[in-house]
Formats: sequence, C-alpha cells, structure tokens
Amino acid sequence: MDPLYIEVIGAGAAPAELPRQGKLVIGSSSERASFVVEGQGVADVHCAIGRIKGGGWALRDLGSEFGTLLNGEPVDATRLSDGDEILLGSKKLRIFSLAAGKSAVATAPPAESPAEPSEPEELVLPEPEAAPAPEVVPKPRPAARTASAGTPTIPGYQVDRLLGRGAMGDVYLSTQESLDRRVALKVLKPKLAGDQVFVQRFKDEARAAARLNHPNIVTVFDVGQSGELHFLSMEFMAGGSIEARLEELGPLPWREALDVLRDAAAGLVYAESRGIVHRDIKPENLMRNQDGVTKIADLGLAVQVEQETVDSSGGKIFGTPHFIAPEIAKGEPADARGDLYALGVTAYRVLSGKTPFEGPTSRDILRAAMTEEPAKLGTLVPGLPARLEAIVHRLLEKDPDRRPPSASILLKELEAIRAGDPAGAAPAAGQAPKSKAGLVVGAVVVAAAAAAYVALSGGEPTPDGPEPFRSSGSTGNVDAPEEAGAALAGPAAADPDAGARPGTGAGGTDQAANVGGAGTQTNSSEAGPAVTEAKPAVEAEFEYQAERAFLALSEELLTPADRAARLRTLAEQFAGTDAAGRALDEAALIESGASAATEVAAAREAGLAAALGALTTAANFEASPFHPGQALRAMNLIVAPGNLATDPEYTAGRAALVDRAMKIGLARGGAAMTAADQAAARGDLTGTRDPLREFVGLADLPTAEEAPLLVGVGAPASVKEFEDLASAARDRLRDLRGKEAEFEAIRTAQERAAVAAGLGGGLESDLRQFSLASAGARLKQAAELTSDGDLAGRLRGLAADLDGAQGALDALIGGWSDPGWRRRGVIDPRAGGNASVLGTAPGALVLEADGAPRNVPLAQWAANPKALDNLFKGRLDRSWSPDEEAGIVTLMGLSASLQLIDALSPALQADARRISRSEAADALQAFSKVQDWVEKAPGTAKAAARQRGAGRLLAEAMIARQDGDWPLCASLLRRLLDENRDTWIVMLLSDGNTKQ
Repeated sequence: MDPLYIEVIGAGAAPAELPRQGKLVIGSSSERASFVVEGQGVADVHCAIGRIKGGGWALRDLGSEFGTLLNGEPVDATRLSDGDEILLGSKKLRIFSLAAGKSAVATAPPAESPAEPSEPEELVLPEPEAAPAPEVVPKPRPAARTASAGTPTIPGYQVDRLLGRGAMGDVYLSTQESLDRRVALKVLKPKLAGDQVFVQRFKDEARAAARLNHPNIVTVFDVGQSGELHFLSMEFMAGGSIEARLEELGPLPWREALDVLRDAAAGLVYAESRGIVHRDIKPENLMRNQDGVTKIADLGLAVQVEQETVDSSGGKIFGTPHFIAPEIAKGEPADARGDLYALGVTAYRVLSGKTPFEGPTSRDILRAAMTEEPAKLGTLVPGLPARLEAIVHRLLEKDPDRRPPSASILLKELEAIRAGDPAGAAPAAGQAPKSKAGLVVGAVVVAAAAAAYVALSGGEPTPDGPEPFRSSGSTGNVDAPEEAGAALAGPAAADPDAGARPGTGAGGTDQAANVGGAGTQTNSSEAGPAVTEAKPAVEAEFEYQAERAFLALSEELLTPADRAARLRTLAEQFAGTDAAGRALDEAALIESGASAATEVAAAREAGLAAALGALTTAANFEASPFHPGQALRAMNLIVAPGNLATDPEYTAGRAALVDRAMKIGLARGGAAMTAADQAAARGDLTGTRDPLREFVGLADLPTAEEAPLLVGVGAPASVKEFEDLASAARDRLRDLRGKEAEFEAIRTAQERAAVAAGLGGGLESDLRQFSLASAGARLKQAAELTSDGDLAGRLRGLAADLDGAQGALDALIGGWSDPGWRRRGVIDPRAGGNASVLGTAPGALVLEADGAPRNVPLAQWAANPKALDNLFKGRLDRSWSPDEEAGIVTLMGLSASLQLIDALSPALQADARRISRSEAADALQAFSKVQDWVEKAPGTAKAAARQRGAGRLLAEAMIARQDGDWPLCASLLRRLLDENRDTWIVMLLSDGNTKQ
C-alpha cells in the first residue's frame, strides 16, 4: 500500500508520513503529541492515527472537548483515505498520497488489503506518551483530485473531478452537456437523501435560490434527482473560496481585501432587498470566479446541516463560533445586522489572518465576543487606512444598533474608499442633483404613507398625527425633535445655529475624543453644500445616526403635512448627510403637491398588487404536489414595504392566500382520509397507511413563533381546521402501527405456509429422482407465493441452478452418439461394482447386467457422489463447457447433500440412534468430490462452499444433540437456517420453509 501523508492546510510546515507501525498522536502539546497542531479548540492530545489489520490507517478521537470532524462529519473512529480533510477546532488537516517523487521517501512493501470495512478493524491506539516522532519529508504538492470509479453518474452532466466535501454532500466539477457549461455539482449524502422531509426542503429552497439573480451571488442553475442521487448544480467559481486563498497565501493586501468586502456588501444589499438573512457569512462562503469577482455562496439555501452548532446548555460546538454575532449567541433572532457582524469578522480575518476573538474553547470565544474589545486592526496590519479600520470595527460593534444600519450604507462607504476619498463621506445634501429615480422612490414612500394613514384613520388626513419622533424601532424612543437630535447626533445637533458639527462644543472644542476626535463644519442653508473636515469615525457615526432616524421616520404613520415638517427637521439636524438630502427631496415633493390623491392611490394600488403578487408567487399554488407548509414558509419570507405591512387590504389579501393554501391542503387531507376509510373497510392496511402517510408528509406547518402573521392569532380559521385534520391523520397512523405489526405477522405466517405447501413433500422426491425440471417448477411457483423479495430471489436462484444441472444431464445422454463417449465403463450405483454402458435412453443408461441389457434410471446416481463423479469425469470426447461444468457442480452438491442426510438420518429421527463422529466425518467427505469440479468452474466456489458449510453445521448439530448439548444444537441449527437458506441441505430439511 502506498504511503499517505498528513499536513496542516495553509500552515507552511512540512507534512508527516502516516505511521507504518504504532500510532501518530495529534494535538497542541509539544510534549505529549508527536504531530503538533496549534489553534483554537485543539486539545493537548486531540486524536491519533494508527495502522489497522489488513492494511491502511484509521483515525480515532481521543476524547477531545470539541470533537474531530472528518469531511464535515463528527467521528469517533473511522478509516482514512487519500483526499480526506480533518477539522480540529479551527485547523484543517489534509491526508494525501505522493503521485510522484516516491523515491524521496522510504516506503514499506505494500500489504495486501481486503475489501474496505465500514468501520476500522481492531484499531488499537496506545497512550500518547508512547508515540514515536513522525518522519518529516519535504512538502509535496498534492495532485489534483480526478474522477474515479466512485464518481456519480448523473444524466446530462459529465462529472470530471471532486472539488471538495461538506456536511451536506460532495461537490464535483462537472460539465452541463446541453449548454457545454462548467458547473459545480453538489450531491447530497446518502443519509440525507434518505430523509424525504429534508430532500423536499432542499429542493424547494434550491428552487427559491435559483430565482435570485445578482452579480455578487453564486447562481443556482438546477436541482434534480437521478435514481437515489439528489443534486444541485450551481455556478462554478474557478477562483475557489476566500478561506482557501487565506490558507494558501495568508492575509490579503488591504486593496484586494477592500474589493472582496465591496463585492460581499453588494451581495448583502441584494439580500436585504429580498428580505433574506444569510446567517453564515464567512470566508469559506465567499467565492471568486475566474475574473476575480467575489460572490456569496448558499444565499437562500436555509437547509440546515449541523456544521457549527452552539449549544446554550453547554454542549459541544463543532466548528468555530468566531462569526456568530453577540446578540445571536445570546439567543436573539438573526437579522441582517448579524450578517454585517459576520462580514466584519470576515474582514478582520481577511486583513490580518486572525479572527477578532480567539480562545481555547468555544465558550471562551463567545464570552470574549460579548464582553471584550478586539485588538485594533491597524496594529496588526501596517499601512491599513484608518477609514477602513474604522469601518471594520463598527461592523464588530456588540450593539447591533451601532453597526451600519444597512448593507447599502456600508457599500457606500467602501465605494468611497475605493474611489480615493480618505474620509469615505457621502455627498452632502444639495451637492449633486438628485435623479428622477430618487424622486419616484420618494413618491412611492409618500404615497404608501398617506394612503395607509387615510385607510387606517377612516377618512381624510388630519393635522393630529401621532407624537413627533415617537418610535420603538432600533433607534430608541425619543419624545421631541430636540431630544431626538441630542440623542442621535450629540449636544450640538439640537441647535442648527451653533455652527458646529456633532462632536464639538462652542468654538469647536472637541467633545468626542472617545470616538476618535471631531472636526468642524461650516453651516450653510438647509439645501446648501456642507464642507466636512470630520475625522472618519465621527463622520460615519453621524451618517449612521441620520440613516437610523430616516428609517425610523419611514415607519411612522403621519399625515403628508406632518411628514414634510418632520423631514425638514431631520434635514436640519443631520445637515450634510445623504439621509438629509433624501429628506429634503421628499419634503419638497410633498409640499409641491406632486403627490396628488390620484397618484397616491395609484402608487398604493401598484404597491399592494406587487406585494400580494410576491406572496402568490412564493406560495407556488401550481406545485404538484402542493405543500401547504412550504407555501406558508415561503410567504413568511416576503416583507411588505413601509406601512403596507399594516394596510388592512394587504393583511386581508394575505389572509385570503393563507386560506387558499389551507383549503387546498384540507381537500387533499379529506381525500386521503376517505381513501384510508375505504381501504380499511376492505381490510387493506397498506392501502389505509399510504394515503395517510402522504398527507402527513405535507402537513408540517410552521409554528406560531416561526410565522406569527400566518398561523398565529388572527390567522384564518382554516389553519386550525387543517392542523386538526393533520393531527387526526397522525393519530390514525399511530394506531395502525400495532395493527400493521399484527397483520404482517399473520401475512408472513400465511406466506410461509403457502410456500411449504407449494413445495410439499414432492420437492425431495423430485430431487432424488433427478426430475430436475419438475423440482425447478416447484421452486418458481413457490417464489410467486411470497412477498419476501429475498426468499423469492433465493428460490428462483435454486431453480436456475437446476436448469443448468438438467443441461449437464442432457449433454451426458446426448453425447453418447455425438461426439461419442471416450470410455464405456461406469460404477454401477446399485452394487458398487463396475458395469459397461451399452447405450442411453431418456433419463437412463442401458447397462450390461448378467449378460443382458437393463435400463438404469439416472436417479440411481442421485445420492451417490462417488458414482456420479465417475459418470461425468472424462466421459465425452470433448471438454465440458463452462455452463455444463457449473451444472455438474450443482448435481454434485445436491448428491453430496442427499448422501449426508441419508447418513445422518438415524440421528434425525425421533428415536434417534447414536452416530459416531467418524461416521459424520465420512459423510462430509462426499463434498470433496464437489471440490474437484469447483476447481474447473471457479465461479461456483462461493455457492459450493455454502453447501459444504451447511453440511458441516448439520453434522455438528446432530452430534451436539446426541451429547445433550441442546443450546449448542439450537445455535448451530439457527446458523444453518440464517446463513445457508439457499443450500440443498436447508431446502431438503425444511421442505422449502427457509424462514422457520
């Protein structure tokens, strides 16, 4: 066996050869481990690798706190193969072989390896202290993975080679033949493919992901099934993941890292527009194409496989918690701000090669993320622009409200740095003319707000709106414009005439040293340009505060006049920000009267139609079969814009769509219950079970916590009706389980009796008479009487063997004249002496007896292996064909079995007489004649060995019975029946009832 090597991916250290004897202990302790791996979550002695019996190596976890993962799955002990990847805490290791340059490494002679077992055989790994030091060899360059015999075959795709393995499945580089397009093909693991609920979710979410289209999102092309394989094809990213780039070359230069972050932020902007939270942003999920563009992978695929599990009760965490936002670690729901935190951690790692918080355990890492401040990125990355450093640290804020309010704001700052603006500040209000597109967006927002106000107030807008700046959103609660300005922008913002930018006092005195200093700003008219000299941290904070205030104002229900006044107040408080510019544009639009009642109504109707249309599309009522639970989950992802979420017409339309989904489900469930009732009346338990199972499989509605607007309080009554019907179906299925077990036992007993009756006593008679065609017909008919596929297959296999045996007998008889017999003398099975053959007859030989011819049926040779062997051996003037030799092996095995049963028959009777061990051994010698023919027909060796093994078990069981050792006798007979069902011994003894 060729040697295998292990290396830490991206470490740059020399690999080690896997041990030829003994074991290799892997861990972080230089004193106790023979292969040292330092990193978070790596135990002093983490795991060990040792040789196993029969050749090869196996891996065993040594009780480490965080476990050992092999190709994405937790393992305790398992065999290793070329190309395997091992995850210890935050460190990845790779197993590989040397495709070239073997002469540089001393290798032991290859051992003959048996077929690979599913578990390693007798893996013995001593204590770490006994570990020898590993042999160090120059680091080879591992060969690219290529297609092998294990590569899946999927129609329409040419699978080239394995790209990698993950928790969900293997990913292959493939060519979509219809379009001659290179794709990455993800094939689900067999254990996941067997979970029908998981597979259906996987398909539905893959189809939803395929509808996402953005230059910075990895495109999903297709999802499908081929036989037992379930697969997903997606855009092939030739540049690999950013994580792989880091492991290979280390941290990225800041300009390259900025491009990566910019592309990822653009992808998250798109995700926010679709109401999608990724939940797993990290360098491994950022991929590059051949042009160097970074794209987010797995956006929209929410199918969860346990790769990184945080157990709040203190259980193990597989993987690392470095990218989990503090609020999510505390159990709060994940939202887009959690993705921004994860992007901040990604940025920190991409720039420095480290994560912001590290520690020996996952619990330590999470605790640090919630309580400590990360090291300043600038101290780790010399030459890093202060503005980029400030952005990364704002993304890492523990309070989600202090992070950028949205990915679009983050993208704007990153673009400013890429464009060469050291401060990264957005253009001030009035600096550049706003596009007509911006005015249209403002009109839609105003229209939605005004229409919603009219609808909810029951009449025309009135001057009495809600209290100004009363908000319960993420910006906090403030009660007046002045207080809002002070709370959001600092002490100077409440007075627009103070002439100072937030963060400075009178005369420009610095009031914001804790956030990196402040500058001053020349105050101009509310629409005029603002000249900023603010330092980056203060500028960004001011922009974020303005954006939060604008978003909070957008959520309030106001009359158009009140909204315009509030917008102007906001613009004064946050002069110079992009949010202030948009506030002035919208206020001017309202005051100019452009949002006339008809335009408001039209905009509202358009928005309402679009929102309800999105819900209808998400529900996918045309799906076959329609899945109510999946429809509701997809609808729950749709977020209505602005105040439309509380619009009575929208909520009524949404409820109607939910009711439609439930009515379809109720119709399906009612049909299933009717079909079950009809089948139960017929006594057909299978027909009762199947429609109930199908309906229950479609009845997994989201909980009220998952989708409170769809199935919670106020949901259509049909939701409760559907849940009650599904509950009734589940109850019936539970009741059926006991009945099915009872029915199955009865059915099995009936089938066994039918098989035995079909064979009856005639099977042994046919076999002893060499009436092989009749015996084969009995076996085939018996196979039709059972639903046990294994038993039916064995019966048909025996019948096929008899067909071959009949062919050998026919060739013997037919060979008398063509091509002729080589010799005429045979052993006379009646007397044991020799006799001459004078001719042949159907099913008989004409022997010379006392000087006269006499027909002797071939059945006389049936239980005489010695005479039968003599009859066939060297008989014809030609060689036996392979099929004929296989048929002769069948005849010889049958003959030996008959002779053994005859020899043991005294011990088989109720008044059994004793037989000696020598008698039993002599009877077993009959199988030696079978072996002579097996050597001529090696393909029959396995079946012949089972025939001989069955005879040995029967003989030993009879001896044990005579000795009074009934437990041993019963054990041997059970083995005889369980392991040798398709042998003549079992068929002759049990009369075909091999299940008894």
